[in-house]
Amino acid sequence: MMTDTRTGMVTDMRADQINNIKLKGEQLMQKYIADRAIDVAKYIVESKCTIRQAARKFKISRNTIQKDIYKRLLEIDPDLYADVRTVFEENKSQNHIRGGEATRLRWKLVNAINERIQSELEMCCDNN
Repeated sequence: MMTDTRTGMVTDMRADQINNIKLKGEQLMQKYIADRAIDVAKYIVESKCTIRQAARKFKISRNTIQKDIYKRLLEIDPDLYADVRTVFEENKSQNHIRGGEATRLRWKLVNAINERIQSELEMCCDNN
């Protein structure tokens, strides 16, 4: 038994094994990747955020988030994976609402800009 200095967790791995985690079969995963996958998953479950929001928070790509969750987390912690999938399904069901809201805000901004340009043009033309 030894204690991981970074996380403080007690593990039964030898010092030469601490940086790799064995998955199903003979595949190895570096510990920091497994830790990242778990950290991202916990953040997603706690905050109920989207993949994009998680990617911004952890400063990694959306593809990396997806690979961490859909491939790595499933083998590391299936229960946490199930919780994350629940959040993703909820987000997916609300996607059409979020997209509509974004479009509405975009058009509101475009219209405000156009109105301001139009008023400035009218003021400019009135002065001449």
